[in-house]
Amino acid sequence: MSKLHKTIALIQTGKPFNHLSGMLPFIGGFLVTYEERTSSWLHIVITFITFLFFYSAVYRMNEVFDIERDKQDPVRNHRPLAQGLVRKKDVILLAVTIGVSSTILLTLIDSRILIWLLLLVLLNFFYVTILKNFMYIDFLLMSTSHIGKFFVGVLATTTMRLTLEESIIGLFFYAIVAVLQCNKKIGLLLYHQHAVEPGKNHPSLKVLKKIRFFLLLLAIYTLLISTTSILLPAMIFLSSLVFFIVLLELHDGFRTAFFSYQKWFSKL
Repeated sequence: MSKLHKTIALIQTGKPFNHLSGMLPFIGGFLVTYEERTSSWLHIVITFITFLFFYSAVYRMNEVFDIERDKQDPVRNHRPLAQGLVRKKDVILLAVTIGVSSTILLTLIDSRILIWLLLLVLLNFFYVTILKNFMYIDFLLMSTSHIGKFFVGVLATTTMRLTLEESIIGLFFYAIVAVLQCNKKIGLLLYHQHAVEPGKNHPSLKVLKKIRFFLLLLAIYTLLISTTSILLPAMIFLSSLVFFIVLLELHDGFRTAFFSYQKWFSKL
């Protein structure tokens, strides 16, 4: 393999496109507090870019801890580290270097962010070492990382204290992400049930569908009690999109296509 291909594979271990899509809560935090903005645009942009690097380090460490599990997973088994396209020690070295330097820079930008960085690191550590062994609480707890991303977006924009309204919107982002994560698990089980293990019923499906239903109710509730106007169209759009995805799950062809999409997008 050429140096160029190795470099590309090493970059892919940080899942840059997944990473960018996961920054929507940060952008939401910025938009919610825009009218009370006390930070300069340069300050916000630098914080955003540095936070991107920080989370790419977190993703890489997740890849290292998950390497054996990814090799057995039908969605993640083609990732660069699972395929052996990059060395584990190279990924660890890159993750530690980026993680430490970005943490120091973010702390210098605003020391209030440090507590959220530590919580995000601890949450991801427990996720890859313990929580992934539990069918239901893994995605429920891991989705709280998006609340942290939202609050970092708020702190990057204003020096004011977090308000109840901002906490409600943070909870909305949690519910939306948790629904999508739950739906991924349901889709994977249904795919196996129809394509890999036909006729086999998965008892976890009923539980996951009940959890998804309550998460949808939480998303609707936080949407209804939110008083913000600037994010309301985006929140309605996200809610509608999630409902649309959930409804499409009823179609066998969509499940197969969605599984293929997950396998492709998980590498990016």
